[in-house]
Amino acid sequence: MSALIKATSDRVPAGEAVFFRSFFAMPVIFVWLAWRHELRTGLKAVNPMGHVWRGVVGTMAMGLGFAGLAYLPLPEVTTLGYAAPLLTVIFAAMFLGEEVRAFRISAVALGLVGVLIVLSPRPHGAVGRDGPSRGPSARRSWLAGRSSPGSRRCSSASSSIPRPPRPSSSISR
Repeated sequence: MSALIKATSDRVPAGEAVFFRSFFAMPVIFVWLAWRHELRTGLKAVNPMGHVWRGVVGTMAMGLGFAGLAYLPLPEVTTLGYAAPLLTVIFAAMFLGEEVRAFRISAVALGLVGVLIVLSPRPHGAVGRDGPSRGPSARRSWLAGRSSPGSRRCSSASSSIPRPPRPSSSISR
């Protein structure tokens, strides 16, 4: 679904995508409740205002998630989605007073390090058709990209493309 939202984000606004996702989910929910013979009890709310707030917050979260898909690359949005359970542990400890022991803290810290590695900025021009940019770290990044079989920018097809000649750097005064 994220890939479809990303692909259509230039033509379909996030609010419209939220509406149609919710609209087409309703018949599935009604059929499921009818199949379980819980159609009458499944639609009754014990705390109606709680359901209203949950709906408002859920709709806003979905809309902001769809907007994030429009403005960010898909891998980054997916990584941020995978970080949600890690942030839940942190926020539960901060706001709800949950007791978090050392093992869970270390697991959350390790997970956040992984998220930061995935979301870390890449050097501009480090991987591309023109080869490595200047600097030893950019060269290492370029070599790592060239050696990975799944690299989309440096696949075997792009390595056979001849490079354009570099412009001369003559400065006239």
